[in-house]
Amino acid sequence: MNVWVIIGLVVAGVVTLPLLMAVLPQGKPYNLTREDVANEIEAFLHGTGGAFDWDDFCTFTIADPELDKIRARCAQLDEEFPPDSSGGYCNEKGMNILRGYVEGLRRSSP
Repeated sequence: MNVWVIIGLVVAGVVTLPLLMAVLPQGKPYNLTREDVANEIEAFLHGTGGAFDWDDFCTFTIADPELDKIRARCAQLDEEFPPDSSGGYCNEKGMNILRGYVEGLRRSSP
């Protein structure tokens, strides 16, 4: 196969894939409870979640707007509070925010 054809296919894929991701339906939002969200965050804090659980939690929309706002904030804590060492998700201030979410969600759960 010609090198230019391969380069063209790669460029077309790089340009097309993000456009498709933007217009394709992403599925229904998850119906998580306050306790579910607290459990997800706590599992992340304790390192007891599955390999992709945190990525899934941060990526997929939650039906309850208040809980989805928490999810969205969790998803950007690594940028807002960069880790102090490599391999960490965020620094101690970010981890304290996660702990606060767990506490607040459990305190207000029915």
